[in-house]
Order: sequence, then structure tokens, then C-alpha cells
Amino acid sequence: MKLQFLHNFPKGSSVADPQASKNQRKMLSNSVAKTDNAIIPNGHINGVESLTVNKDGKVTVTLDDGGYNY
Repeated sequence: MKLQFLHNFPKGSSVADPQASKNQRKMLSNSVAKTDNAIIPNGHINGVESLTVNKDGKVTVTLDDGGYNY
């Protein structure tokens, strides 16, 4: 999965849990990723260490930064 996917997901609310609150749905829209909110300075992502989807639909992702010190 590319990071581009995370900021270009206009139909996020259509796949969101119907029980999601208004604020939770905002996190699935393009408005979250406006330039002032989406900058990752010197992002060093080597890959995904783990990705877990719980029964309630919550997703936990751990990214591999290769030990890079920010």
C-alpha cells in the first residue's frame, strides 16, 4: 500500500463502519490530508511491520522506519 492511497480516498465514508461517529468519518476523507496536516518530513518508511484488523473494525498499523531517529 502506498502512502498516496491514504490521502486520496474520497469514498472513505462509503466503506466506513456505519456506526462511526461524525468525527471518525472525517478521518476517512480528503479534508484530513490537506497540506498543513499531511506533511511527513523526512519520512523513512521501509515497510509495514504489522497490520491488525480487530473484530470491531479497528485497524492497528506498525510501520518499519529502519531505526531512523527523527
